[in-house]
Amino acid sequence: MKKTFPKKLPLKLSSHLFLFIFFLFFAKNLSAQNITNPLLPSNLQNLSGTAFLGKFINLAINLCLVGGGIIFFFMLVSGGIRWISSGGDKTKIEASQKQVTHAFIGLLILLSTFAIIKLIESVFNINILKINIPTL
Repeated sequence: MKKTFPKKLPLKLSSHLFLFIFFLFFAKNLSAQNITNPLLPSNLQNLSGTAFLGKFINLAINLCLVGGGIIFFFMLVSGGIRWISSGGDKTKIEASQKQVTHAFIGLLILLSTFAIIKLIESVFNINILKINIPTL
């Protein structure tokens, strides 16, 4: 039995071969590295995947630390204002004391997290707050 190929197959093969060769030689100009996201800051736009991930984790950790400090400040101030304006009511005083206590516990957790990060950095000689993920 003799196998016959469709008549359009050589045309399809040649067009696919042409596209393969075209992208092989000109892929540098057509690669996804030139695509940027206008919503990202300029220091994050032209990074590779691993560099972007390292920078993103660094920004997320710093944002959590700063955000926790800001939340502590507002909880402390609002607890103090509630304490001052309680008017001698024992339940309001206890609630505001608990809020101030919880604010300081949150600050203690935040500072201990930062201290643990710095301890790990010094023991293992790595920089967690400036992550550099190696590429393959």
